[in-house]
Amino acid sequence: MKTPITALFFAAFFSATTFSATAFGATSLAATSHANVVETSFTYAGIYSSLKASQQTQFSQISLNFYLMQKGRNAICDTSEVYLSDGEKKVDLIVSNSGQLMLPLYKSFKRDHAAITLLTPSDQACYLSMKIEVADFEFANTNVSNLLSWAEQMSALYSELAGWPGRYFMPAIIGFDLEFKKDVSATYLGNLQVQQPIESQANLVYLSLRKLSEVYKEGTMQFNQEIVSVRPRLAKQ
Repeated sequence: MKTPITALFFAAFFSATTFSATAFGATSLAATSHANVVETSFTYAGIYSSLKASQQTQFSQISLNFYLMQKGRNAICDTSEVYLSDGEKKVDLIVSNSGQLMLPLYKSFKRDHAAITLLTPSDQACYLSMKIEVADFEFANTNVSNLLSWAEQMSALYSELAGWPGRYFMPAIIGFDLEFKKDVSATYLGNLQVQQPIESQANLVYLSLRKLSEVYKEGTMQFNQEIVSVRPRLAKQ
């Protein structure tokens, strides 16, 4: 019995910066139980198209990533096996400790027949989540110019993946949340070489695009530790 994933793009997008991959053609084919294991498959064609679009040169500072998550919980999906197959070829896929599905472009697969299959415990319902994120190698270059460039690239990729008319309902990116491993100290050094503290909350620093373009545009930002992640913040609808 085929069990389609019901998470909708707009509901997920308006509430967070992640969204169900089903919105862009990653249809759930089936969820079949075998003893204490559930086998779930997703079509590959839509995922391939989205990945290919994200790897264009104009999106060089960001990446499109996929995560296996449990439905109704902010938890990683437990998998015993994940693989891609088109009926003739099969390749095992790696899932990182953060739940990220390492999924490069497989051009040799018959995309109309290819599917991603995962085996999970029977008490878990899992889905494939897509996130547009700043590429890890960009964290060392967290300056005003790059932050504004990240926002521009993310907005453009959101728009391209959503298509028409979805792009007209997209909330705007208004800033970035920078996450660190522990409580962070951040400062701004302007042209007059006067240090100004940047407000932080525990291990988070929020930088609005307005402030970046009006206040911090001619100086540098300094943090007392390395950045762990950068997440866009969206305007409320």
